[in-house]
Amino acid sequence: MEEKNQQIIYQGWATKLGGFIKSWRRRWFVLSGMDLSYYKGPGRSLCGVIHLMEVTEVAPFPECKKQPAFKIIIPNVRTYQIVTDTADEVELWVHAIEDVRSGRAYHNVSVDDFQILKVLGKGSYGKVQLVKHKETGRVYAMKSLSKRVLAENNLVRRTVSERDVLLQANHPFLVSAKYTFQTNTKIFLVMDYVPGGELFSRLRIEHKFSIERVRYYGAMLLLAIGHLHSIGVIHRDLKPENILLDQDGYIKLTDFGLVRTKMSINERTTTFCGTPEYISPEMVQGLEYGFEVDWWALGILIYEMLYGIPPFYDTNANAMYRAIIRDPIQFPADATQEAKDLISRLLDRNPNKRLGSGESDFEEVKSHPFFGGLKWKELMKKTIDMEWKPPLKDFIDVSQFDKEFTEEEPNLSYEDPRLVASDVQRQLKGFTFFNDSVIN
Repeated sequence: MEEKNQQIIYQGWATKLGGFIKSWRRRWFVLSGMDLSYYKGPGRSLCGVIHLMEVTEVAPFPECKKQPAFKIIIPNVRTYQIVTDTADEVELWVHAIEDVRSGRAYHNVSVDDFQILKVLGKGSYGKVQLVKHKETGRVYAMKSLSKRVLAENNLVRRTVSERDVLLQANHPFLVSAKYTFQTNTKIFLVMDYVPGGELFSRLRIEHKFSIERVRYYGAMLLLAIGHLHSIGVIHRDLKPENILLDQDGYIKLTDFGLVRTKMSINERTTTFCGTPEYISPEMVQGLEYGFEVDWWALGILIYEMLYGIPPFYDTNANAMYRAIIRDPIQFPADATQEAKDLISRLLDRNPNKRLGSGESDFEEVKSHPFFGGLKWKELMKKTIDMEWKPPLKDFIDVSQFDKEFTEEEPNLSYEDPRLVASDVQRQLKGFTFFNDSVIN
């Protein structure tokens, strides 16, 4: 087993036998948050999830015919029998799972551990502020959300899903969370500070980008989306406002408020959500959909970055939905053949034929000639000079964010704890977490 994080994330090979299944299968297990997920292999499709809140016992299992083994019991549901390569690994898995279940994996952290520096943005449910961790001096973006407001808008479960993804999103082109914690009235997500601002702002200023710049942005996005899909997550809200630029001009995808988690490549859902310009035709029509909706959104975004406006945009939302379902894509005269082919294949209205819809997922998109010659390893290591870098004075520069927010006095408002229902507090039990794996 590969130990990724002593507090939170363990992953490695094990052979699994669940319940009354008679055949053993080799699986890749990942312990993250309050879930133990298992896959066919690293980066492969999700096979299942063991929710640790439902587990009553985790222990070595000497009675198992295969050894060394341990068991995970969910009463009236299933007993999982898991075999590892060594007895030491059995002990490590059992201790790691028990640490999570008992809360020993959590580090005590509170808002008092942070100095609030600036306001970065505000929304209907809370705000995001630039903060400095007093002990380490590290700078983060801290999102604070009102429990009462979340409950009134039926968003508690969605926020827990967002937290879970932020804790698992350990990838160069995804925003990760370092800490999550709560008070009686608020929850806090302490995330990467990405100082270059939103891609939306750059598009508003520059209107469109060079084809080389779009090639790199598109490549980073497809790698980010591919990672999310590999951990069973559909993003469902890919748009310029949810893409940030770091100090070196690399992108980071953020805002996991609309994600659907615990999905496999063959699973489908029907929830209508997202931003109209980027919604796929199957979602508009109320049909079942899967990971393919993210590839449609990527096609829309690449078109917008190259040509300045989404291909089906209309100020009338209903007219735009009709265009998404039936209108042909119109390309400008200077569009290259490779760009036209990539966009047309990503915007195939048949999700089963759409580029990226196969079992290899992002690898299909990655192999398109539009990305030919791109140095993928160097891109992942962030050793390629980007065409645009934000002009920053120092590591707490907020010049790339809206002055409407950054000139506001930073603070934390307080609410009456009696306004938060007890069932909301129960839903948020265990929200506090410390993600050691995102330190860099």
